[in-house]
Amino acid sequence: MNIGYNFPNLRGLYLGMNQFSGQIPSSIYKCGRLEDVALYLNNFTGSLPRELGNLSNLRRLFVYKNFLTGTIPTSTGNLSNLMLIDLGENYITGEIPRELGYLQNLQLLIFEGNILTGSIPKGVFNISALEISDLHSNCLSGPLPSNTGHSLHQLKELYLANNGLSGPIPASISNASQLTLLDLARNSFNGPIPTSLGNLQQLRILNLAHNQPTSQLGTPEIVNLIALSLFDNEINGVIPLTIQGLKKLQRLYLDANNLKGSIPNGICSLTQLGELDLFENKLVGQIPNCIGNLRQLQMLFIRSNMLTSPMPLSLWTIPNLLYLNLSDNSLHESLPAEVGNLKTLVQLDISRESVIWQHSKYHW
Repeated sequence: MNIGYNFPNLRGLYLGMNQFSGQIPSSIYKCGRLEDVALYLNNFTGSLPRELGNLSNLRRLFVYKNFLTGTIPTSTGNLSNLMLIDLGENYITGEIPRELGYLQNLQLLIFEGNILTGSIPKGVFNISALEISDLHSNCLSGPLPSNTGHSLHQLKELYLANNGLSGPIPASISNASQLTLLDLARNSFNGPIPTSLGNLQQLRILNLAHNQPTSQLGTPEIVNLIALSLFDNEINGVIPLTIQGLKKLQRLYLDANNLKGSIPNGICSLTQLGELDLFENKLVGQIPNCIGNLRQLQMLFIRSNMLTSPMPLSLWTIPNLLYLNLSDNSLHESLPAEVGNLKTLVQLDISRESVIWQHSKYHW
């Protein structure tokens, strides 16, 4: 069927969640009045042609979860009215066209789960209307532009995880003052965590896990943060006392680093904490007596450190604890009778050598 010929006044084309296959009909690109195209969750193959740029009225384009190949046409930069584009979870290759920086009405940009390569064009970080940018799980490389964040005053969520990005995390990213989620995990970023991230007072989730060594641990005082993941960064030094300023924190992952010293009492101030993972560091001393203050705690992993006895009695008073792993430490003592107070417990490990334990480290 020649869609452009039969439906010259078509403004919305919604074919999502079917079993359509083959190439996307080229006649669609002759529907000059189209504003919405939704072809997601089908079996379309082939590539997006340059004729896509003819749809000058297009506002929303959803073609995610198909089997598209080829590159993103540079003519996409002609879609000056485009507000939402989602090409996620296809097999699209090549670089992100720099022409996308012309789309100053774009609010949502999702290219996640493709095979995109090269660096992220500077223009993408100058789209002032952008609210969500998701480029995670591609093969992108190179550093982030030094001015990242200067123009992103509306940006709320930035997903760049699972790429090959490198260089320092730009301090300018703190200019994106509306950010609530920043996910840079599983890249090769190096250098310290910028203290300027403390300016992101709306930020709730910060995931910097599995990057290159960042020397000392710094925890910007982001008052609304509920989740912080810094695991597997080879961070040295001690857990800073400033950690106690993160009063709303619910999940804290500092495992698989080189942290030394003792667990600070300040960690007991994080009374909203539900998950605390400190495993595989070089922590010494005893578990703080105040650990029982963490009444919301459901998961506590401190295995593979150098902690010593005694275990605090308050540990056995945490009412909602589900998973407790203190294995591979130097806790040479018998379990007290109070362990029976942990009525919700589903897994307990205090063995001298830890059992094989698999748990997901990509939480967001």
